[in-house]
Amino acid sequence: MKLLPHTRQFILNWSKAIVPVIKELGPSEEINRNLQEKLLGEPETQYDPAPMTREQTFAVKMFKDIAEIHTCIERLKDFETYVSRFPFQRTRVTRDAYLQMVVEGHLHELYLLRERLIAFATRIARAYKKDPDSKKVSRVAEVLEQFVLEALGRFTNVRGRHVHVRRYTHSDIDRLRPISVLEKGPDDDIKKAVRYIKRHATTESHNRLKAQARKWNKIAAQVLEEYCKLASAVVFV
Repeated sequence: MKLLPHTRQFILNWSKAIVPVIKELGPSEEINRNLQEKLLGEPETQYDPAPMTREQTFAVKMFKDIAEIHTCIERLKDFETYVSRFPFQRTRVTRDAYLQMVVEGHLHELYLLRERLIAFATRIARAYKKDPDSKKVSRVAEVLEQFVLEALGRFTNVRGRHVHVRRYTHSDIDRLRPISVLEKGPDDDIKKAVRYIKRHATTESHNRLKAQARKWNKIAAQVLEEYCKLASAVVFV
């Protein structure tokens, strides 16, 4: 998954925007202790957050939203790797079950991306509620939300059917299921024939599912590019 120019610049701009805030707040003893507890696997002590100005609070909240979006992007990239291989040879996990889980996870991550983008658009509208250009910003936020709903709606609909109606199906995954059963049967001749079929079937299935993952991610990258282009015109002016 390759991020396009406006998306990369949008994330970079937010990274730059948060640096002065971090420097102003500075590392505290509580933060250092929390990090130590996390690394050691100990229960983390809860502290009252340090007081922040309105501008600092705004920057931190917006950056957290961007971090969530960036996490979605990284997970989407991972699925192209997951679907390319099968790391559970000689375990009870079958190749078809693994690929089923991977594709279902990919659909779920696309749904999460949609929700994070909608949430960020809402955050923008609320943040500029008292701004002289609030009506303009609110309209842009509405356009962003509607765009995301329509552009990623296909994936949401497929995921919705998977969750509420019946499990997601794919011909290349279905093809591997009987192979998994037959190769464990008692007949040596059948197992030998199935092993030959399996070599071709697994290669073709992985290749086609990887192509599908790349296609899905390309659509997501294009949605992000248009989203960031429009959002940048409002936030970074």
